[in-house]
Amino acid sequence: MVDTSLNKRYTAKEQVAVDYSPIPDGEYRVRVKEVGPWTAKTQNIKVIQRDEDGKALVDEKGDKITELVNNCTFYNTNVKLSYQLFWRKTMYWLDYILLVISLLLIVVIVLQNSKDDATSAFSGEKSELFANKKQRGLEKRINQVTAILSVLFFVVALLLALIPRLY
Repeated sequence: MVDTSLNKRYTAKEQVAVDYSPIPDGEYRVRVKEVGPWTAKTQNIKVIQRDEDGKALVDEKGDKITELVNNCTFYNTNVKLSYQLFWRKTMYWLDYILLVISLLLIVVIVLQNSKDDATSAFSGEKSELFANKKQRGLEKRINQVTAILSVLFFVVALLLALIPRLY
């Protein structure tokens, strides 16, 4: 999970401000794209002495007790990452469109008249369930709206599944 609480500006060496606030909350897939060459830097550092509990030791003046450690080597590299939104916590406009289409599709399907008794189709009786009946008027319009909403539902659902993979 990417820590999106970094709502601060960080400054790079070229004095370019980077703002992490546009990253939405959610779970991300993070991949390493490139690892730069490792560089070693040796320097003398002051280390704060600590007790068994990890608390810093202080002298009688209240200053932290430090110890000089010579020739400490630090390694540094640049890593380029790519991230992909795996799951988001907020709904976007395409989600709302899919919700409205699905509700309309449910309403239109409920409004349709049944063609025939389904029990006669499965019992083997003579049935006109699959016979070609000419649709007229409101029944024809309801079937057309059902077909259009079904195609729209499929297209919007496909877009919602593919858009996060494109970035």
